[in-house]
Amino acid sequence: AGIHLIESNTAHVVKYRSRFNAGKPNWAEVSYKGREEDIFGIQPNLLCNFYHFIDRPAQRWPQHFDVCSENPLFYCVDSEFCNWTNNPFLINKHWWFENYVHKFAQINSAEPDFNLEGFMNWQQGAWNDRHWIVAEGDGMFKHCDANNFGQ
Repeated sequence: AGIHLIESNTAHVVKYRSRFNAGKPNWAEVSYKGREEDIFGIQPNLLCNFYHFIDRPAQRWPQHFDVCSENPLFYCVDSEFCNWTNNPFLINKHWWFENYVHKFAQINSAEPDFNLEGFMNWQQGAWNDRHWIVAEGDGMFKHCDANNFGQ
């Protein structure tokens, strides 16, 4: 389903972190659950992370969550409301090179300790204001920081 979303240009990025077994830590749930509207008002690019703990996000925020695949279920969100993540995702390699490697020297010549996630979320013109479409489904990968949070 993810490949179809990319190949059909329905989405630019398909995220694969598990929706219901996201692992530890899931900072969005730990920090924002129950305060979604307040957080959205302060930092709107975190909205898509709420799908991990809001059952029907397209009903709660219909102007931002679009069901872009019904079987299997995927929600699509504009990158303005969906921060970049280093969790597993699928992209078109040519899209990545065209829009990032060839446009941002920081990415093209990145040092080994380069913080891609920080760059993408805070560098003007890198992610949030590009209006990419991000798809999120049930996912399949669990975040596991065993050194800090155990299994």
